[in-house]
Amino acid sequence: MQGAKIRLGQIGKAIHRADGKVLDNGDVVEGIVLLRKGANSDSTLDAIHDKVQELNEHILPPGVKVVPFLDRSDLVHLTTHTVLHNLTEGILLVATSPSCFWGMRAARSSWR
Repeated sequence: MQGAKIRLGQIGKAIHRADGKVLDNGDVVEGIVLLRKGANSDSTLDAIHDKVQELNEHILPPGVKVVPFLDRSDLVHLTTHTVLHNLTEGILLVATSPSCFWGMRAARSSWR
């Protein structure tokens, strides 16, 4: 359930530059987006980027836009890639190590 919508112009005045920075005074609207525990980070980040784009292009009035201050998408993707890479290397190491030892054992038994 949503309450009444309040626009920045109803509670204060600000000059918005083309790059998204607010001039005139220190009043800035700030928001934080949190990822729920166990949620899929890739799909959540994609949905957030889509929503910000929709807000900037269709919903917000001209001259007002949402500008991400800190976007951790790259950090999440790099971390996910690193974990998958290390997991793959671990699986290959565990899978190939016994075969090396079996090969050495077979070579030793054939010398006798």
